[in-house]
Parts: sequence; C-alpha cells; structure tokens
Amino acid sequence: MPPMSTRSNRSSSRLSAKRERDDTPVETKASKAAKAKGSSTAAAVNVPIIDIGGLFSNKLEDRMKVAKEIGAACKDIGFFVIVNHGVKQDILDDMWRETAAFFDRPGKILYQTIISPAKLPKS
Repeated sequence: MPPMSTRSNRSSSRLSAKRERDDTPVETKASKAAKAKGSSTAAAVNVPIIDIGGLFSNKLEDRMKVAKEIGAACKDIGFFVIVNHGVKQDILDDMWRETAAFFDRPGKILYQTIISPAKLPKS
C-alpha cells in the first residue's frame, strides 16, 4: 500500500480526534456527496467494475486482459468491484450485511480496530 500523503495524515488525525469525542458513525466527504446526489459512493468516485470471468479462461489473452484491467484500476484509483466471480448471492448478501454492521458502529469503537503500521507483519 502506498504511504499516505502529509495532507491525508493530518486529515485522518483530525477525523480520528473528532471521532474520539463523539459516537457517530464515520462518514467521508465522498459518501456525504454521494448521498446528497442519491447515488452510491462507488458511483460517486467512478470505481471500475471488472468482469473477472476471463481469469477462468484457457486463453492467455483473456487472462491478460483482466490482469491489465485490475492493474489499471489499482494504479489509477486503488479500488475496483468484480463481477462474474462465482460467489453465491446469499454469501454476498451476508458479507454486505456484516460490512454495514461493522462501519455503522460508533466512531470511538470503529477506531479501536485500526492497526498501527508498526504492528503489521513485515514481508
């Protein structure tokens, strides 16, 4: 993961300090703007949707096409959504429900889950 810029670190510190004072769920500027427009955060920041079905192909060119799309998404924005992955809908529904429950927790509790980079394993 690329290092955060000084501006991002300052912004994160302010957000962290603010969240320690209140118990409201964490919300980003992008998610607020997306809600105001009535759209999802992913749509607001143009997160690419990548069909990974080609990864299961016997043709090298199909796999390379998907790999290039993933590489571009990682380089350009850092996020992407995948489709045609074969994961059953009930599992996806459970995952989204748990994700929402995690991020809906009060900020004070949510920030307790942050792991210091110093404690991450070295590779």
